[in-house]
Amino acid sequence: MGKHIAREGIGFQGGFEQEDGRLDRDLHEAALAEARKVFPFEFLNRFDQLVSYDTLKEPHLYQILDNLIQGIHLRSLDCAQPFLLRVEPAAKDALVREGTDPRYGARPLRRAVEARLVTPIGHLISSGQVLRGDLLTVDHVDGEYLFEKEGGVMTPEEIAAFEARKAEKEKSRDLDGVDDGGEANRIVEELDEVMARGRSLTHTGAWPGDI
Repeated sequence: MGKHIAREGIGFQGGFEQEDGRLDRDLHEAALAEARKVFPFEFLNRFDQLVSYDTLKEPHLYQILDNLIQGIHLRSLDCAQPFLLRVEPAAKDALVREGTDPRYGARPLRRAVEARLVTPIGHLISSGQVLRGDLLTVDHVDGEYLFEKEGGVMTPEEIAAFEARKAEKEKSRDLDGVDDGGEANRIVEELDEVMARGRSLTHTGAWPGDI
């Protein structure tokens, strides 16, 4: 069915410039019309309901972007040189603008995040410009993504405690379902305490996984 509908231009095409409700209704009606052309009535009658996906709206794209950034932040905390990551609202706005293409849904947004955040951050880590305990802030000024580093945000004691908790957490995962007497829960609680100090570093006041 996908190739038949794609041939008729059904999908995310149409753009956000149209009124959202009208665009979604038009897409729904067009999708049903194409389904009736491709499949016999007897087949379609077996389904209680035919559902079509609405186009992605701006709030949806921001939610998807937050999830992608949370994933990057978790990776930054879990790497060999753990550091904190903060993405300013201006950078988020720029990523959503760059990653908005009604024809392809959220895929362009993921590519924009990879190109503008993941790849540059990877270069900063590999070149030794971002070290353990640093706070890396991403902003967007005059059409450019800016990366600023603040060192010493996490104390050596906090880093050591965080890495110790992380090692214990990884060890608890190797138990393969064996009862650990609540050890895994204790590790998670202590890890949350270590990370609590940095909650104010994000403009939302939340760490990855809190949203």
